[in-house]
Amino acid sequence: MALAPISTPVFVIEDDDAVRDAIVRCLRDNRFQARGFASGEAFLDRLPPDQFACLVVDLNLSGI
Repeated sequence: MALAPISTPVFVIEDDDAVRDAIVRCLRDNRFQARGFASGEAFLDRLPPDQFACLVVDLNLSGI
């Protein structure tokens, strides 16, 4: 029996494509619904209202 995905999404905000993709892939491999964004602005432009519970953010990201 396959385990169901974890329903709470995780948003990854990271400007390094390789790092962002690796984090998103790792989260998805562990049943999380993960979505990556290249900038804080891109995330805020597409922010789903009242949907997120967890953000993974690059502390050195410009525009935050």
